[in-house]
Amino acid sequence: MADLIFDIEERKGLTILNIKGDIDASNVTQLGKTLDELKDSGKINLIINLKDLGHINSRGFGILVHRYQVFSGMGGSIKICSLSEHNMMIFNILGGTQIFNIYNSIEDIIGK
Repeated sequence: MADLIFDIEERKGLTILNIKGDIDASNVTQLGKTLDELKDSGKINLIINLKDLGHINSRGFGILVHRYQVFSGMGGSIKICSLSEHNMMIFNILGGTQIFNIYNSIEDIIGK
């Protein structure tokens, strides 16, 4: 089972979910559970920082897309930042660049 670490912080009224590790078959449900916990606590304007993400599988990507639809339906948003070249390629192939607003850094979203 691969380690997946979530660190949650608040900045300028936005919730930032920092993800470290690889999202794979052994831990993909942790991602959905964490996003659901944030939603259930009213944190529906979310930045997902993938700076320390090694790899995301298609199921993990599917969870992000589904939660994007849920959060948007509640008047919230999910923004993605700091994708590595490898993960940007995955997002491109799976159509994520047409679904998500993707930024180079957290600062590009919230300002300095």
